[in-house]
Amino acid sequence: MSTYVPPKAGVQFIFYAALVSQSDAKLFQTNPTIASGDFKISTDGSSLQNMTTLPSVDPAGGKLVKFTISAAEMTGANIQIVGSDAAGAEWCDIEISIQTSARQVDDLTYPSYQLPDSVATDGTRPTIEQALYEIIQFLTEKSLSGTTLTVKKVDGSTSLMTFTLDNATSPTSITRAS
Repeated sequence: MSTYVPPKAGVQFIFYAALVSQSDAKLFQTNPTIASGDFKISTDGSSLQNMTTLPSVDPAGGKLVKFTISAAEMTGANIQIVGSDAAGAEWCDIEISIQTSARQVDDLTYPSYQLPDSVATDGTRPTIEQALYEIIQFLTEKSLSGTTLTVKKVDGSTSLMTFTLDNATSPTSITRAS
């Protein structure tokens, strides 16, 4: 099951809320009546429109109201929902604000994340992933021939990058060559 943390832009979002009773503001309304037009939605300050999916009491007869916001309704950075009991005096007005994100917790690829099989060219700044890959490979897969140190890819045989040592027997400096 995927999570909804944080709400992701352009992806359906489901959450639950309770509606406060108008007759006793200390209580949530049991089995609130919800009708078309009671809940309207706005994306990034656009005009309020009826929600695509009318919220519903879930589980039936309870106090929780299930909200399902469609992917199309979640396309903005700020989603606002306004609820007003159009039929009368059952539950209090409600406003819900949702800030979306480009990524969710589930988008983190741990534990299956694999580093890219590429490194930055000599003289350019690496990405974090490239830098990590370079460091790991430098520490684990390399060969030395004269003054040339060759760092290998994870297969242990393909060259990834090369370095030049200032001395074959007692090096004091190392310079990236490729």
